[in-house]
Amino acid sequence: MNKELIKKTISSFRQELIDRNYSKCIIWQYGKICRNFMNWATSDDIRYFSEDTARDYCLFVCGTWEYGFKLPFHERITLRCMRMLLSSFKGEEFESRTPLVARPFQTSICNHVEGYLLWCKEELLLSTVSIKRRKNMLSRYDNFLFDKKIDLSDVTAYINDDFFYTCKLSYRREFKHFLREYFTYIYESKYIDKDLSSTVVKDSFTPRPEKLPSTYSTDEIRHAINAIDRSTPKGKRDYIVFLLAAEYGLRASDIVQLRMTDIDWERNEIKIIQCKTKKPLTLPLIASVGNAIIDYMRNGHPSEGGNLIIVQHGNTRKGKIVHSCALHAIVSNAIRAGNGQTAATHKHGPHSLRHSLASNMLKMGVSLNVISGSLGHSITQSTQTYLKIDFLQLGKCSLPIPLLKSELFKMNKEGTI
Repeated sequence: MNKELIKKTISSFRQELIDRNYSKCIIWQYGKICRNFMNWATSDDIRYFSEDTARDYCLFVCGTWEYGFKLPFHERITLRCMRMLLSSFKGEEFESRTPLVARPFQTSICNHVEGYLLWCKEELLLSTVSIKRRKNMLSRYDNFLFDKKIDLSDVTAYINDDFFYTCKLSYRREFKHFLREYFTYIYESKYIDKDLSSTVVKDSFTPRPEKLPSTYSTDEIRHAINAIDRSTPKGKRDYIVFLLAAEYGLRASDIVQLRMTDIDWERNEIKIIQCKTKKPLTLPLIASVGNAIIDYMRNGHPSEGGNLIIVQHGNTRKGKIVHSCALHAIVSNAIRAGNGQTAATHKHGPHSLRHSLASNMLKMGVSLNVISGSLGHSITQSTQTYLKIDFLQLGKCSLPIPLLKSELFKMNKEGTI
């Protein structure tokens, strides 16, 4: 790796934060950490930046290179900043999260955890994210058993309840499902003689509080679109991102993967394989979207991006794929610029535009089957959640309230029914 002065590395990192629209508060905070890092390096007569230098500084300040829940806030933010600085130096994407401290499997779970994860991938066809969540849960469970000096064969329902008590309430139901699935796998694979899935006691059903999706009207969406500055290359890109989310309801993961080869210009169609469901989705190519893509590819798209449409424009990562998390800032900035007051009380990420598309289609009387197909849902039940915000149709289902002086009111008051 080429040598680079620490001062130059920090300067490039700061510029990248500015290019990515990080807040002034974060830039100031990271700048302070970088200055402390530079003072430390100067005192040790270190002039050039390297991964070892970044690690040594984190070990000096935080005592670790990986995230830990017990770290004080200033150490967590230092760790985050230094890992981002290293990613900028390498020309890599910023980590969405600082990885947790990796603890190896220390009980008999280590003998079949890899087989279980492989089974999840090949038999259950789970995504990488789902497999990682299962591995993290098993790691926590393994550490719990190791700390308690309990062997897997001695697990009981009481022991498992003690483990779930250490987990956040929002994770318990999911963790119970994972652990029950794991116990079933090792029993059917003849790793153990007893089926331990019965030791994972099901929770009594407690309905979660209903959450209504945040939506925007067609006028509010139009105001947000008009607020985007299309005179710059980044503005042209952001305009496409917003249109894809608002007109098609595409997920952020599908937007960042869109390529020119996915567009059939002769048939005016967009054909993609959805990242979430792995199922094909065909959409009509709307004129406004097609024209925006042509304008961007001709007058703003970095040549380094190839046929990938949505790419970065920063100096160090020009032409690289945009992380799906970054789309939140693009959509959020447009919504805030066009609808300041509404954005303050609503969610304003790309998924809110997906909700808005479904809501506005319901208002126009479009059937659930058509909406489900447009959004790429695997089952119609996923689309039914939007019925909760179709207030026009819900109003037709309301029952008349009897007058207070009616016979029904008198009967209830006297307790005869």
